[in-house]
Amino acid sequence: MIIAIPVKEERIANHFTKADHFIFMDESGEVVGNQQNPARDAGCAGKSALLALLKREQVERVIVRHIGQRMLGRLLDNQFAVFQAQTSRQNLQQIIQTEDEWLPLTDAAQGRLSVNYQAKQHKQQQGGCCEHQHGEGDHAHERCQGHRCCETGVQEGYKANKDEHQHRHGKGRCCRH
Repeated sequence: MIIAIPVKEERIANHFTKADHFIFMDESGEVVGNQQNPARDAGCAGKSALLALLKREQVERVIVRHIGQRMLGRLLDNQFAVFQAQTSRQNLQQIIQTEDEWLPLTDAAQGRLSVNYQAKQHKQQQGGCCEHQHGEGDHAHERCQGHRCCETGVQEGYKANKDEHQHRHGKGRCCRH
């Protein structure tokens, strides 16, 4: 059985996707692999790459300190057994040896709320979509094609036709791209 542990500065990382790298261990605590964290600075695509990495390494268990609700839900949906370590003060060997102290995480609601995700939800409720406002833009673009709000016109009062749809960007990005 392979266990994945997110690591930062040779201790379990306080946040799953912010880890510098992942250590892969067997149940006896022997390190069988070490990989850089593809999700650290890469957004949604990096998180998908992280899931692919865990599958490729044939991980069955993931031990976390803290994890967001959405990422926890994705791990659980992909059949990973997820556990929360009670402290980050132990070295990795000690964490493996204290399996009886791990808290099983079986529901996405056990994860932390994402402040960034909540902000995006708030913007959507205000009539915008994440990083832009519909109808107030200075140019049309193609990067939003394929995004739910841009193609279906779910934002009330805005045109569903993506060619006539105008955007104003924030931080050079549109929506979740």
